[in-house]
Amino acid sequence: MSNFTTSTSTQSTQSIPTITPTTEESKLFNYLLSSLSHPSIPPSLTGLTLRVAGGWVRDKILNKQSHDIDIALDKCTGVQFAEWLLQYERIITPNLPPSKYHKILANPSQSKHLETATMTLLNYELDFVNLRSESYAETSRIPSTTIGTPIQDAVRRDFTCNALFYNLNLRTIEDFTGSGLLDLSNKVLRTPVSAKVTFKDDPLRLIRGIRFAGRLGFVLDDGVMEAGRDQDVRVGLVEKVSRERIGKEVSGFFTPGGNPGVSYKILQDLDLVKVIYDLDGWGVGDSGTWVRHIVCLCEGLEAQEVRLLYLCGPLAGVGGGEVEEVNKNGTKRMVGVAGKAVRDGLKMKAQDATKANVITGGGLGEVGRMIGMVEEGGKPGRLEVGEWVRKGKEDWRVMVRLAAAVRVEERGDMEKVKGAVKGLEDIVVKGERDEDHWGGDTDLACNYSQS
Repeated sequence: MSNFTTSTSTQSTQSIPTITPTTEESKLFNYLLSSLSHPSIPPSLTGLTLRVAGGWVRDKILNKQSHDIDIALDKCTGVQFAEWLLQYERIITPNLPPSKYHKILANPSQSKHLETATMTLLNYELDFVNLRSESYAETSRIPSTTIGTPIQDAVRRDFTCNALFYNLNLRTIEDFTGSGLLDLSNKVLRTPVSAKVTFKDDPLRLIRGIRFAGRLGFVLDDGVMEAGRDQDVRVGLVEKVSRERIGKEVSGFFTPGGNPGVSYKILQDLDLVKVIYDLDGWGVGDSGTWVRHIVCLCEGLEAQEVRLLYLCGPLAGVGGGEVEEVNKNGTKRMVGVAGKAVRDGLKMKAQDATKANVITGGGLGEVGRMIGMVEEGGKPGRLEVGEWVRKGKEDWRVMVRLAAAVRVEERGDMEKVKGAVKGLEDIVVKGERDEDHWGGDTDLACNYSQS
């Protein structure tokens, strides 16, 4: 829970909210603070300030649930503080089984740039890490790090709303960038320093911002959008960022409660679809312009169907296209462009790649033709409907909605297309209820939809 007050921080004149931790969070924070006042505390930890950093602070101000508690330390490493907590625990509860902590070594490929310590305390998973400053080499998104001040730690973060601290010693929010609270109030994603500098240092932060925009309902600052169109940033996404990291951020577009339509529209506005899906150089034409229509075509779909619809949306123009792939043993084979983009470009599961090939395959145009037929008052024949239903299997609805998005882009009449989609889906559902409708493999057809 948070409540806005008229108190101000020392970093800016922006009125700041107060945070009221839950009962369980208060127990945790009091325990951590009590360890600082114990007479056995090592001299090197005397005067230590504990700060909750980043996402927890942002989410609490937004009245969202958050279990991601990172504790930033100003005078020691995370490992040193975790070791002291274990010693403190043995002093005050000598008869209880001792806790453990895990040292997480620096792993730049997973965006872990500094050694941290994690431990479970009072049913919370905690990360302990020291405040730090960062500097970047020209050819890498992996920074060199040193212990830093709160200001240095704040300005090296991705967005101002993620650079807020909750000072446990003082029980107050700290906004060292001077604009984090205002940006949070205005629902704006802004970088603490120049967006071009931020994204050239670590281009993945641009995709992270696009994910946050959909998840939080925020808009990207004009400077962020301008930097997103910068050629050096685009090159950096290809050369500095692993496909696994890009795929993980795209998977985050589909977090429950978020709006993937917002994220995909930004990708389209920034002309980043080909970059994200790794489609450049495959001879694929313009991609993704119809994605903007998908948000109006998701009604009645399950969450997994919505995910597939957006995932395949930028690939609708592939139309069953194939490219040559050379296996590790040197043999060659033809593979679907859509599946390769999902499997290799986004590093999604093989099942997702297979579905992408089916959904965007040659049958998509036929589905679009049938939507047009229904739109004009006609009715497709049983055999032709049954053929593409069998191709689409359990994802036939996704094929219908994707074909509809393409048709809206071509014809521009959303309401007519939506009416035709309902009509076509009703024909399919009626066929599933009529065991003689498809002729032949009726059991297979009946498994395609249970709605």
